[in-house]
Amino acid sequence: MKTHILALIAASVVFGGVLMADTAADQKAVMATLETMAKATIAKDVATLEKIYGDDVTYAHSSALTETKAQVLKNIQGPSVTEFMKFSDTTIRSYGDTALAKRVVDFRNGPPGKL
Repeated sequence: MKTHILALIAASVVFGGVLMADTAADQKAVMATLETMAKATIAKDVATLEKIYGDDVTYAHSSALTETKAQVLKNIQGPSVTEFMKFSDTTIRSYGDTALAKRVVDFRNGPPGKL
């Protein structure tokens, strides 16, 4: 299934807490973390995602399903596979010690052998 979602990710997700995106270097760090998150999702690398996601992360899907960190990590370990994640229209804004990244995510996931 091909899904288009709009992802909003706060700094509580990125590095589990404090991160500022006031400089180009900070924005680059946010982007690198988001790319690492995508690669870890595809690879089912729960250990990496455990470090990236803050404990209070809430993941909202385009289907209106909302998951906690524990639910996301459990589901990533499940039988479905993520074939690719592509990003576009990324903006990063900082609000004090919080960075808010907004992007359009195009990714393909589903049951193995049925993509």
